[in-house]
Amino acid sequence: MADMPVPRRGSSIGIDLGTTNSLAAMVGNSGTADILPNRAGEAWTPSVISPRRSKQEAGNYLVGTEALHNFGRDPRNTIRSIKRLMGLTFNDPTVRVAREQITYEILEDPSRANALVVRIGGSLLTPEEVSAKILERIKTDAEERLNNPVTHAVITVPAYFKEPQRAATWNAGLLAGLSVTAILDEPTAAALSEYHGVKDSPARVLVFDFGGGTLDFSLLQITNSGFTVISYGGDNFLGGDDIDRGLARVITERIFDEGGVVKEDDYRLQALLKQEAEAAKKILSSGADTAQLNNIPVRRADGSMLDLEMELTPADLARTMAPIERRVREALEKYLRKESLPPESITDVLMVGGSSAVPAIQRLLRDIFESDGVRRVRLARSPMEAVAKGAALYAKMIVGVRCICGQENNLDAKTCVKCNKTLQSGTFTMDDATSRTITSRLPGSMGVGYRAGNDADAYQVILRKGSLYPITEPIRETFRLPSTLKFTLNILEGDELKASQNHLASVLQVDQLPPDVKEGDPVTVGFAYDRNRILYISITFPSSKEKFSPQWKLDRQKETPPDEAINALLVLLPRVRNFLNEYRDLIEQGVRLKLQDDLDQAQNAITTSNRTEAERLQGVMSRSLFDGCGIASTLFMAEHTIAQDHPKLGHAVKEGALKLRQQAKDRDPEKETTRKALEQLVTRALMGEKNQASEDLGNWDMLTR
Repeated sequence: MADMPVPRRGSSIGIDLGTTNSLAAMVGNSGTADILPNRAGEAWTPSVISPRRSKQEAGNYLVGTEALHNFGRDPRNTIRSIKRLMGLTFNDPTVRVAREQITYEILEDPSRANALVVRIGGSLLTPEEVSAKILERIKTDAEERLNNPVTHAVITVPAYFKEPQRAATWNAGLLAGLSVTAILDEPTAAALSEYHGVKDSPARVLVFDFGGGTLDFSLLQITNSGFTVISYGGDNFLGGDDIDRGLARVITERIFDEGGVVKEDDYRLQALLKQEAEAAKKILSSGADTAQLNNIPVRRADGSMLDLEMELTPADLARTMAPIERRVREALEKYLRKESLPPESITDVLMVGGSSAVPAIQRLLRDIFESDGVRRVRLARSPMEAVAKGAALYAKMIVGVRCICGQENNLDAKTCVKCNKTLQSGTFTMDDATSRTITSRLPGSMGVGYRAGNDADAYQVILRKGSLYPITEPIRETFRLPSTLKFTLNILEGDELKASQNHLASVLQVDQLPPDVKEGDPVTVGFAYDRNRILYISITFPSSKEKFSPQWKLDRQKETPPDEAINALLVLLPRVRNFLNEYRDLIEQGVRLKLQDDLDQAQNAITTSNRTEAERLQGVMSRSLFDGCGIASTLFMAEHTIAQDHPKLGHAVKEGALKLRQQAKDRDPEKETTRKALEQLVTRALMGEKNQASEDLGNWDMLTR
């Protein structure tokens, strides 16, 4: 390192928590940011964890390079690319895409509806817990390097990350024992690294961040006084991992040509092929004529083993890159059209991220942005390190904590020097005298859901998408008070027209209103938003003579979570609707109408945030689903339990249910015979008598033909 910083009490570092690799940096005495090598002397640590091979008990994990080495031996228990799952729910479409690309198990958390966990060894961990172990390793390695405690950190995230993903990253830092002073967008950090301290910086910069898991770009306006993030774009599921998978397919084709077999569930071989592909990509991207692959163990169709050797060439990489280049071009051109940006209006295109080093990507950007002969595209001085160094520079700018009483305190302070209160709810402050300001635009709108006359699903935007923040002076909107008994405020994120179509960030309850307000009186809600994306909410009643103006601070440490009962009902509703559609003909009419009425009441409970009614209806509909609809409930439960352990039995139950439904429609006299045989099969399977149930399948097949 050019300038090892002198340790001080409570060091503050910048961390690039990446999809593939993570690294840390710190600002030295000279004012430049330097990478903090890990315990092995390497700049970056693979974002990977796995159980120790000798002890599989919970809590005993390999992290980084050691875990990556274990990937080829135990891919089912090696967690990679966890960043793609941060802040997502189990039913999120993104999770379904991720499940097709990874080797480990993603499961629904048994203790929380629609929350996700991953299986590793004998344990279930949340994405935050996995990321915390990676951050903890980075923190420990940095402390060993500095011989000093690391207490604070700025952690970077993709610009497109929504609030739940940012909150998950913040929480991972807390779990790792860090005080997270800021969550900073990766392209902004990269720009800060390249242009901090540079006079007469380019006016309009497009940061093109092509990493291991994502393609992310941001347009920034840079002046001598600061940075303004104007807009974002990219592809959440395009990165270096996709190049590796493409080259792995080329290797697989060669294996088939040699008579070998590659099965999708052969996770060890799949892991080995990915590692070989990644190594070949780096060799070929450096300009080499060939990449040699040796001793790949492959099984032939007859069961015998074959050790394959092969060469990959630049032509193989070019064939792999063709669809990647097409997706990059499409993402960029779509973004430029959306923002009405001619390529020549960009002053500088800054390329960062490991995948930006691939020559084909550099040629593509020059083709788009330099068609007029003006040079605009350039690779960052250290494309893999720019984000971490920018985060370190930002961490250096954060100098203190402002208490809610207004007193400024040192960054390491735990309690306020003036009022002696804890600083957990304080706000981190910047050294404005030496810092270039950073302002950003909101990636999505924020507002409140409320009842407007007969419309219980109204959504009023307060902070509009694209608004610059920090916003110190609250933006206010006025509504009519729906009730004098209590006032519920649903805080929402999104740009859809209806409240229920947007993300519910928090639910605030005002139980005591001023005595002189009445139903229909105006209520004014104000939103302010600071540089750390903490939302401040205020409520006033213009018609009241009482001094009544409650305020809330919704940050990632103290945020009021969405109501659990309402969340659980949101998960249950589609299951009940599907149940009604699938088994309508097997449910008695009276029971069916009652269940439909429960569905309508449930939707109203969600809209009005009535948690008491939500809890009641959750119980009522769960009982109907699993026990209250006769043979329909039995079949529903069977389909969702048997199929997991015994696919053939699950298929038989599904076929039997279809036959029984058709017989019910046709008033077939054989319906009763089918029902009894199906109930017997289901009962034995649910009681754990899988072997006996399997023996019944022959007779069952005869019955259902």
